[in-house]
Amino acid sequence: MQIGNGFGHFTAAAIRFARAAGVRHLIYTSVLQAPSSRLEIAGDHKATEEVISQSGIAATILRNGWYTENQRLDFDSARERGVIANSIGRGRIASAPRREYGEASTVVVGTPGHERQMYELSGDSVWSFPEFANTASEVLKRPVRYDVLTGTLQGDQLTAAGLPEKPLIFSSASTQIWPKVRST
Repeated sequence: MQIGNGFGHFTAAAIRFARAAGVRHLIYTSVLQAPSSRLEIAGDHKATEEVISQSGIAATILRNGWYTENQRLDFDSARERGVIANSIGRGRIASAPRREYGEASTVVVGTPGHERQMYELSGDSVWSFPEFANTASEVLKRPVRYDVLTGTLQGDQLTAAGLPEKPLIFSSASTQIWPKVRST
């Protein structure tokens, strides 16, 4: 198994230490659909899940979806410039606040029967960026428009803003994925 250059080395080491210490149950927070996700960070999550599986320690995997708080910069842009711009288009997202993912974690930690379980977690409803812009407009009591950028243009803007390469790759991957997500 290959662990990437991200956090996977740290989690693999933590799992080895847990096993050596006699830990009987691990709870790991992963990313939604880790084995098939094209997000760059998913590779480390997938590898970590494999290390957990091979460790012999009973585990519960919580695969969290998109955090609503990830859109804070978009809301700030709406407030400051009246514009939200990215390459996601009409893709739909089922985000949830970190607090709700934390509540799910609390249930797993505080109640028995979750050993050797995997939970794919996301928000209860889906939204698009045009809808996000409309909601921001209502909240801010000012017009907010949504502009669709090409992935290349968005990458150029993020680079020009000084964003480091790794987050740029993450942003680029997410903007390729979200347009393909459909509400069910």
